[in-house]
Amino acid sequence: MPVDDELPFGLALLPAAESRPRRSAPLDAALAARLGGLLADAPATGKHRTEEGETYTALGTDLVVEVLAGTSRHATLNVARARGAASPRPAGPPGSGRAG
Repeated sequence: MPVDDELPFGLALLPAAESRPRRSAPLDAALAARLGGLLADAPATGKHRTEEGETYTALGTDLVVEVLAGTSRHATLNVARARGAASPRPAGPPGSGRAG
């Protein structure tokens, strides 16, 4: 399990049908701990910037997260759940709102 300073604060997500990553809302402590464990061994693939100019580290992973997307002008992506290698990826209809 990663130490607290290695836990993710938020995620850079690439929602289906979008070409640029978007940053999630801040993660709660329990979800950050779960994601930290799931991402701990993922290889870093480089440093990047969001459209807003925030820097993030891209990781090579098949992690799938389910998000609740806000509908305001600056739609917020709230991570609701994570599905890692230990959990099978659920089948879902196109446009089901999952982002990875």
